[in-house]
Amino acid sequence: MPIVNQPIQSTLGEEILKALNLSGDDQFDNFQVIVAYVRKSGVSYLKKSCEAFKSRGGKINCVVGIDQKNSSIEGISELLSICTNLYIYHNELLTQTFHPKIYIFEKENTKSTVFIGSSNLTGGGLFTNYEVNFKSEFNLSNKEDREAFKGIKDIFATYSNTTSNLCKKASSSFIKQLIDNKYIFNEESLMHQIRKQVFENKQNIKKKIFDTEKFRIPILKNMPYASVEEQLLGTNSPKNIQDSFSNQSRLVWKKENLPRSDAQQVSGQSNITGVLRLSQASFKINNVYINHKTYFINEVFNGLEWGTEIRKNKQPLLTTIVRIQLRILGVYKGEYELKISHDPERIAEQDNVPTTLHWGETIKIIKEKDISSKTLSLYAPPQDCIEPFYLDIT
Repeated sequence: MPIVNQPIQSTLGEEILKALNLSGDDQFDNFQVIVAYVRKSGVSYLKKSCEAFKSRGGKINCVVGIDQKNSSIEGISELLSICTNLYIYHNELLTQTFHPKIYIFEKENTKSTVFIGSSNLTGGGLFTNYEVNFKSEFNLSNKEDREAFKGIKDIFATYSNTTSNLCKKASSSFIKQLIDNKYIFNEESLMHQIRKQVFENKQNIKKKIFDTEKFRIPILKNMPYASVEEQLLGTNSPKNIQDSFSNQSRLVWKKENLPRSDAQQVSGQSNITGVLRLSQASFKINNVYINHKTYFINEVFNGLEWGTEIRKNKQPLLTTIVRIQLRILGVYKGEYELKISHDPERIAEQDNVPTTLHWGETIKIIKEKDISSKTLSLYAPPQDCIEPFYLDIT
């Protein structure tokens, strides 16, 4: 029985995308999912392939849980948009948690592939968390395989049975009912709770005794997607990733007349700052000036995973890493992983800028030409994607 040892050897997300994108005689008819938690970060990476699967006649049926406030409004709503049928399973007893994770692919009377393990339908669950999932393949023309597979199908039938008051069929109106009764929350509020918990945990740790390692969710190439191989990039060199500026979404910030400090152009013995200050810059949304002290962490980069850096005698610095494609004066310079930091101590004073982008390895590129007085525009990632962002200096 093969094991998907994520992320050390492979990822469940890659396996699911491969199964969804099979075509011709190899393609499956049905895709069924039972998971405890769902977030937009997970659904978004499967959405295009799921839509293509359905366009070929496939059916997608899912059962998701909402325990421990871990499933988000955005995740459930996005999943509803691609499902043939979506069910919500919940037990009001706090001591009973709905916690299964099963992904079932079936070609009726022919074959099936099933993944059972620890991965939820989230970006972390599919790509970056430490997860283990067993992969089982069944030949449905074989009696023993057919009986074993029936046992797995029966699990889905049990949890999607709406004659039980523990299971409800999802709809837009039912999701609104869940929201109104505070069963589910938006991802911004969930991320706020996570950041608060991380901060409290770091405060209680006197000395770190473990190392860290970070795994990134793969970048999806141009949409619509053609194949799994074209969806998942196998390079570790962000600079070699192709220009996808044509996929950029809405403008989320603009800074005109770029100051020399942001452009890393200094004179005399002055040191470069190494950062781009994410200030208000007279930028408006719906004719209202942004509150730059909270806008970038709560609205622009809120979908990213934020951590903390401990500082001596200061409140910890909130940090994240973001993928950004860079274009300067019409020339594409590549894609880079850049640090964003947010200093909570700088929120109180009126003129402070708490959030900064660290130019990192791009400083040499930024300094090649004097971009002071130019206009810098920041664009959101493609629709249904968390990254990359796009920086265009013109």
